[in-house]
Amino acid sequence: MTVKFTDLPTLKFLAGPDITSDENGNAIWWNNGMIPETMTDALTQLSDALVNYIYEWDKQNVQELFNNISDLKTVCDAMNIKYDQMIKLSDLPSEPILMSIATYPVWAIDKSGRCLVGDAADGMEYLSDILEKEL
Repeated sequence: MTVKFTDLPTLKFLAGPDITSDENGNAIWWNNGMIPETMTDALTQLSDALVNYIYEWDKQNVQELFNNISDLKTVCDAMNIKYDQMIKLSDLPSEPILMSIATYPVWAIDKSGRCLVGDAADGMEYLSDILEKEL
């Protein structure tokens, strides 16, 4: 049995070139050309790829990091595990985070000053807006 591309969870990650399908609609992984045999195999490969993308984020656009973390949360929900078992928000790549905002839940800042924020890294704000708040 194989996993159909259409059976995978709806993820922004799947819109990219990394995963394709064959003529039968089976999901094919970009890195090895393998077709996952079970949904568990597919979800494990997706979570591994997303974790890699999250930790290898280039700090250019925090939207990309946000999308990958959101997708990882979706995959982890499907696997019945918590996303924080896969990544540590405090270990995310980031431009330097100012000490003056240390009490605000900022997890990462991109090169243009957009921040990944929120207790569960579920929002984005501009650094300039955060600095205007009374913290």
